[in-house]
This record gives sequence, C-alpha cells and structure tokens, in this order.
Amino acid sequence: MSLFILLIYFLIYLNGYNLVQFNLLSDELIQYVNNYPSAGWKASKQNRFKSISDVYNTLGHYGIRRFKQGILPIVSHEDKNIELPDYFDSREQWKDCPSINIIHDQSKCDSGWAVASAVSISDRTCIQTNGTIKVQLSAIELISCTKNKLGCQIGYSEFAWDYWLKNGLVTGDSTGCLPYPFPKCDHRSSNSYPKCGYITYTAPPCEKTCRSGYPIPYMADKHYGKTIYRLRPNESDIRKEIIMNGPVEAGIFVHSDFFNYKSGVYKHIIGRLVTIHSVRIIGWGIENDIPYWLCANSWNEDWGLNGYFKILRGSNECEIESFVNAGKVDDKPRSD
Repeated sequence: MSLFILLIYFLIYLNGYNLVQFNLLSDELIQYVNNYPSAGWKASKQNRFKSISDVYNTLGHYGIRRFKQGILPIVSHEDKNIELPDYFDSREQWKDCPSINIIHDQSKCDSGWAVASAVSISDRTCIQTNGTIKVQLSAIELISCTKNKLGCQIGYSEFAWDYWLKNGLVTGDSTGCLPYPFPKCDHRSSNSYPKCGYITYTAPPCEKTCRSGYPIPYMADKHYGKTIYRLRPNESDIRKEIIMNGPVEAGIFVHSDFFNYKSGVYKHIIGRLVTIHSVRIIGWGIENDIPYWLCANSWNEDWGLNGYFKILRGSNECEIESFVNAGKVDDKPRSD
C-alpha cells in the first residue's frame, strides 16, 4: 500500500471516519445521520441543547479531560461462571430501589462524572443492602470536595469513587443533607422545565455541615464504600458486574452526532470528538440484531429515550467499555 493511500486513511480517521463534516447540532448533521444506510439510530433536535455555547456551558470549557490512571485497581470476573441473559434491566431486577429509575439533569455544570458516580453508588447502596438503605447520595459533595478543585469546569470520576471510599457521601436529594443546587432546564421551550439561560454555574465551597433544617448531623449522614475498582475492558466482565452488584459508571467519548441522539442503538457516524462524559450502564439487550448497552444520561428526560440511550455493545463503541468504575458498599457504621 502506498504512502499516499495510508495518508488518506489517516485523514479519514482523524475526521471521524468520514471526510464530510457538519457543524455541531446542525440540521445537516441530523439529516446525514438519518439518511446513513447502516446507522441503526435516529437523530433529531433536542430540547436540552440549542446552541454550541449550551454544549460547552454544560460540558465545560477546559477541553477533553483525561482519565486518572492508577487510582482504581483493575478487577476481572473471568473466573466467575455466571449465566448472562440476552436482556437485563436493573430497573426491573431491583424494583425496590427507586434511585435506579431517576434521570438527573446536571444543568449548566460539567458534573456528569459526579452525577453518574453518585447515582451509581446510590443504586448499589440499595441493591447491596437488599433494599434496606434507599438513598440518593450527594453529587454536589463530590463536585465541591474532591481533589480536582475545578468544580463545574471539569472533574474525574476516579476521584469520586475514591472520595466515597475514604470520606463517605451524605444524602443529596431535595430533602437530603446536601441537595444538588442547580435546577433542571431546557433550551427549546418544551415547557417541561424553565429555560436554562446563559449562566454557567459555579460550584459552591465544600461544606461539612448539612443544610439548615436537616435533622441528621453531617457525619451521621455519611454512607461509605468498602472497595472500589475498575472493570477490565471486557463485555462479559461488565455484564457480570452489573448482574451481581448493580449499575456501573462508565466513561464515554462524546462526538458531535451524540447530542442529537433520539432512538435506536447509537454508534458514532460523523463528527469530531467533543468531550469525555460519564454515564450509568444499567443493563443490556438486542435491538434489530444489534447488541446494546442500556445507559442513563444526566441531561434530563427531554433528551434521547426519556433520558436514556442505547449504544453498541461488545465493540467498545466510543470507549464505553474502557473506563467502567464500580464498588462495594460498606454497610457497617463508622465512628469517624
């Protein structure tokens, strides 16, 4: 193969596997995806994003974050003999754990890493205590108190899991110790939520006391992890982890076309890499002979499949299987 042909292949790779490029959120991009013969999914205008500035106000201005290596040990489930069904949905498996069903909205704060981690930990707290502890743990505590110190600008999910292990998390629902302070919003007047406006939120300082009127002391409200780990990048291992211990938090490389996802099994068709985001994987299935992961996003219910999306499973689409974090709950009270 000539050097010239190799160069052409390299340029195609750099341009998102297609030399044709469209602006983020554009009608042309949506039309291209919907006319693509083997796309497997449909794109549309989404209430959650109206302009490119909306995207960056939600996902940060610090560029593409990197994953922190060496914080979480790598775990393999290769030796575990577990029968894996073709379809699995945590919402159906653990109906007594309400946090699994909640779709959050990170609002105009780059906090997907914190929201996905906090909700995955909340799910696992309920599941691993057989439904005796039903909580929504605080994402804002992670945003304000973890090591990265950049609040709503950028964060690292590895630090979130490490914080839960070492410091614990308090409750974070609307009636909890440290509720999420930023409201759900939309940009296209769907009337579901107020308009987002043009403010990029700033994370509050790290608080060591609960909100006024909350009846439980801050330290007494803490919930801790016993072990934390990253799954090796293996489809079967991830499925085994979910079926044994509950939803996981996963990193995903977000390209331009993902923002307009509406239905079907997503795979990257066109557009450049915009950011790295975090989501929950809550199950899997097969649609039109295409295997998929069932994921919960944090862009409210107006986006995608009522806040959820399906993404190609088994081929590490958008690195969805590369950075999967999980942990086990410490259900024994701590004196600290």
